[in-house]
Amino acid sequence: MYLKECEKFPIKPAAIFFRRFYKDDETEKPYHSEPAVCIFEVDNFFNSELHKQLHAALWSAGQNEIYILKGSTRLDILNARKPAVKSDNDVTLDD
Repeated sequence: MYLKECEKFPIKPAAIFFRRFYKDDETEKPYHSEPAVCIFEVDNFFNSELHKQLHAALWSAGQNEIYILKGSTRLDILNARKPAVKSDNDVTLDD
């Protein structure tokens, strides 16, 4: 189901890591999985309008705790549970 939800994001994740839940230590097959981390491969993206839209979508969905923006020269690890901050007449993800 989560992969279908990703289609609504302004950009598609390059990778998604899931957290698996098991009934006990002996069970091999998980009974439940939740998305834990999304990785997006983008350059010159941090705090752009598209980034703000992506952050809003991830924050609103409430399923990821963090997401990673991987660029050619920069790697940003962001808290998806933290809302954007209004600064002057703009919204920023920079804290």
